[in-house]
Amino acid sequence: MVGQGCPTYGESGNYVSVGGAPSPAKGPREVDIIIESAVSYKEAEKSVVHIKVDDLTLPVISMDKLIEMKRKTGRAIDKLDIEELTKIKKLKKNL
Repeated sequence: MVGQGCPTYGESGNYVSVGGAPSPAKGPREVDIIIESAVSYKEAEKSVVHIKVDDLTLPVISMDKLIEMKRKTGRAIDKLDIEELTKIKKLKKNL
């Protein structure tokens, strides 16, 4: 079972979230595993971003595809996420 031995574990109809408590030095330690998505794996894979977390390099959906995926859900929480992700994109662009 995914999440066994993890301090936190949540499950919804289309994703599983696993992780541990946030650390002041490293921030949140949670991963959402998407099971069913408005953006296909094949489509998301084309613009994957690789990030380094400690000794691991992880493939992660690009911010543009994440926004697209959240936009297609129509959920209120995703609309809030889109607003925040858009702010982050603007900040990164201005660096």
